[in-house]
Amino acid sequence: MRRLLGSFNTKVLGLALLAVLGSQATTVYAVLEYAKHEVIARAEQDLAEADSAFQDALNHRATALAAIMQPAARSPELQAAVRASDMAAMERILLSRIDQANADFGVLLDPTGKVLATSGSVSMTGLDYSALAGSQRELLITPDASYDMVTLPVATTAADGWLSIGYRIDDGLAQRLAKASGVEITLLRTAESGTISVLGSSLDTAERALLLTATEQIVAGQPFREATKTLGNYFRSARQSYLGTDNRVVVLTHKSFGEARQPFVALQGALLHASTISLLGALILALVLARAVTQPVRELLLATRRMSIGNYTQKLSIRSRDEFGELARAFETMREGIAQREQRIVYQAEFDPLTGLPNRIQATERLRAALRGAAKSGNPVVVMVMHLQRFREIQSSLGHEIGDEVLRQTAERLRGVMEPDHTLARLEGDQFLIVAPDTDKDGGMALARLLAGVLDAGLNVQSVNVTLDACIGFCVCPEHGRQPDELLRRAAVAKNDAQQSQKRIRYYQNGREARHVRQLAILGDLRRAVRENQLQLYLQPKVNLKTGQVCGAEALLRWDHPELGQIPPIEFIPLAERAGCIGMITQWVLGQAVAQCRAWRDEGIQLPIAVNFSAQDLLHDNLIPLIEAELDAHGMEAACLICEITEEAVLHDLDHAIAILNRLRKMGARTSMDDFGTGYSSLANLQKLPVDELKIDRTFVSMLPGHPQNAAIVRAIIGLAHNLGVEVVAEGVETTAALRWLREEGCERAQGYYLSKPMPADEFPGWLARWEQLNYEVEPGMDMTDSLILRPRLIK
Repeated sequence: MRRLLGSFNTKVLGLALLAVLGSQATTVYAVLEYAKHEVIARAEQDLAEADSAFQDALNHRATALAAIMQPAARSPELQAAVRASDMAAMERILLSRIDQANADFGVLLDPTGKVLATSGSVSMTGLDYSALAGSQRELLITPDASYDMVTLPVATTAADGWLSIGYRIDDGLAQRLAKASGVEITLLRTAESGTISVLGSSLDTAERALLLTATEQIVAGQPFREATKTLGNYFRSARQSYLGTDNRVVVLTHKSFGEARQPFVALQGALLHASTISLLGALILALVLARAVTQPVRELLLATRRMSIGNYTQKLSIRSRDEFGELARAFETMREGIAQREQRIVYQAEFDPLTGLPNRIQATERLRAALRGAAKSGNPVVVMVMHLQRFREIQSSLGHEIGDEVLRQTAERLRGVMEPDHTLARLEGDQFLIVAPDTDKDGGMALARLLAGVLDAGLNVQSVNVTLDACIGFCVCPEHGRQPDELLRRAAVAKNDAQQSQKRIRYYQNGREARHVRQLAILGDLRRAVRENQLQLYLQPKVNLKTGQVCGAEALLRWDHPELGQIPPIEFIPLAERAGCIGMITQWVLGQAVAQCRAWRDEGIQLPIAVNFSAQDLLHDNLIPLIEAELDAHGMEAACLICEITEEAVLHDLDHAIAILNRLRKMGARTSMDDFGTGYSSLANLQKLPVDELKIDRTFVSMLPGHPQNAAIVRAIIGLAHNLGVEVVAEGVETTAALRWLREEGCERAQGYYLSKPMPADEFPGWLARWEQLNYEVEPGMDMTDSLILRPRLIK
């Protein structure tokens, strides 16, 4: 039903009918409103005329009654009876005149208003008739009824008397007057207590009661409209006094609305008849119009529905030359274009456009299908992830065009050696997925070696020989899982292990995913750790080997994770560098180091603190402003800092690194090349770098002096540095022999566990005080080397 009502055909029909109905409704409404106002106006006019006719009728009746009474009042017979106080004669004469006038009541009064005789059913007891004496017309109100009385003087020889005859005000009077005036009449009486009663009415009992209730509400002060709501189809005239001077009897004239609108009923019927005929004609016309309009629209709708379910083959059959024909031709053009694009979209949604291999979505579906087959057969499935190690370097150095061709040729090479039931897909970038059904661990290892060997042969791309190194990780279903996401994740973990090790192929080891999850947890909590100051600043002293004095300290990090416990920097710093969030850690350490220098200065300690900067920090344009901001915030000079960088950081962008180091030196900060000897930097690059010291890596220092090769390397570094005017710092000093050998070879500074382990920043001043106190406790004349060797033992 809802679909039918919402159709275009129904809407066209509805619109046409709505237009006709709107026009007709406006016309009918205007005519009926005019008729209604005309009915009201005519009813009001009828009421006004009826009120006037009512008054005329009463006056005419009073005049006629007076004319009938006149002969009796002047008759000798009445005069004689009054003179003789003949009660019987007076009553007889009075009754005859009442009958002649068709009146209801009569009374004969003496000149003072005293009753001489009465006739009719009105009791004399307790009534005051004095108001009738001397008045031509007066209202007589008794406990039982009210009378309209006409009074004339009676002529006698002795004095005047009064003859008064009247009509009872009752339903009969109201009905006669209503019939004469053409409207409904109701006569009401108000008692001295305020009670309103009906004396007479042309209405029936129920309508009379409603009218009485409305009148009582009006007298009580209720608005006229509210009080007369219950009167229904009646118009009510204004309240009028009838007879007497106390306004205790009122007349209400009213007329039935149904009667008033009777002349317009025929007009209303004619209007409805004409409207029905017009509506039927409009319906027929709308049906014809709707069919002509909606038929092409229906065909377009059906074509749209076919397209919505992927059917683009059926053509439209509309051949008209009007606007619908043009729309159909445009729709056909759109259908053909969409069909072509749909094919491309479906292909792109499931296949990689560069290599033609299935993409991640399609590969996941194929893996899911292979796992369903394995669940039925019980055979294993190998899931393998391959990464091209040097692809990004090739792409950045040779261009994207060469990189794309490398990926295409790689896909062709790999596809050429795989079985028909194997799936080869490109996951993203330089990563590929291989799904091998019915293959176990040994088969997976053989397949991985085959694929790696295919790429070892190298590629020839646009006359350029390209050598690729592939690292491969794989896992096996059901040993390592049964769900696609689980297997893909574990194969990726094995691939990451292959990247970080010397082996190019790694088989997933149970529990390795936990390490991956731990790394994700560390990365997820690292930002919060910096924000909530969960990191701790540790300091490791540097000692001048010539003077034995402490010459500075290196800032180191410690992280006490609330759930994972102590996390060493060697675990979370590389993760932060790979995730690109090392900058926030550098900013925190820099701020803590400068703040510590400020606190030391306030205590009288003048020592610089070395802060390590990564390759990402060195390449960031915000490094210098960051250092300046921290120094300004704590009121310190750049001399309080030693900026340590690695050879690897310098090699990323030598020119930029030189520019940054020059700016740091110009600011007044010392610069140091950390881990020297492990970064394979050339001597040509070294002589260009504006550094103040070289830090020999601990891998060379820890086995001194018993390792000849390491000793030769360290000796060469010390000599090279001195020839370039650069001082040397040896880190990782852990033995007495190493300390003695370094001092003898001319190394200026040293740090390591032998001298002191890293300590919390707040413990450093106490350690420093104990170290300096030993200057006064060593024996006079003791060799400085022996003093250096002795001090750490004394402090411990």
